Amino acid sequence: MLTFNITKLKAYSANLTDETQWQTWANQEFRPLEAGIKFPTPLIPMMQARRMGLADKMAIQLALELNQQAEIDFVVFASRHGQLNRTHKLLTHFFQQDEMSPTDFATAVHNAPAGQFSILAKQTAPISSIVAEENTFCASILEALLALDNGKKSVLVVFFDDQIPDFYKDYFPENEISEAYAIGLLLTSGNEWKLSLNSSDKQATECQQGLAFLRAYFQQKREFSLYYEQQQWQFSRN
Repeated sequence: MLTFNITKLKAYSANLTDETQWQTWANQEFRPLEAGIKFPTPLIPMMQARRMGLADKMAIQLALELNQQAEIDFVVFASRHGQLNRTHKLLTHFFQQDEMSPTDFATAVHNAPAGQFSILAKQTAPISSIVAEENTFCASILEALLALDNGKKSVLVVFFDDQIPDFYKDYFPENEISEAYAIGLLLTSGNEWKLSLNSSDKQATECQQGLAFLRAYFQQKREFSLYYEQQQWQFSRN
């Protein structure tokens, strides 16, 4: 069992941008996030923002905001699908023998948003980029808690995901597909929260782990679990 504090949590989607909106969404019957194409990025220079995908903008804007609120000494970026849209675009152009965008090529790697954040924030703390299939959100929390256990004082976790190209949708379970959103957490050592990993017969959470966490968090549940392939990630708060 690992213990920790959440000193700050923020989340963005195309239409949910403040705590009240997320609370309203969380306390209703689950409904998928609404689609959008625009998102304000006041902390990202316009030329850089134009080259970013929607979820990347949300993640980096959110990370820059939280970076201003704490002395961060470790950062975790995590995404289930990462830069799948850019990768699909590049592959399509490649097989059609079309010209490929240098920007798309340079930013189609999984850790591109983490690198863009570190440059914009002038952040020199170590950064991990995590992907762990449906387990990605919980894996990012575990990565952060292990950093705290090894002496880090304040860890920034940024989880984000985007809608995937239609070409891939038959290959993913419906509960793993969502419109763009991002979650940012500042974690420190403490005893307000507990996380334990147990075995379970349950195979999956009703929606992406990140969205399920947001629902439970904004419903102010004292205890809840996220699942993946017989793994039960049990969160509880004192």
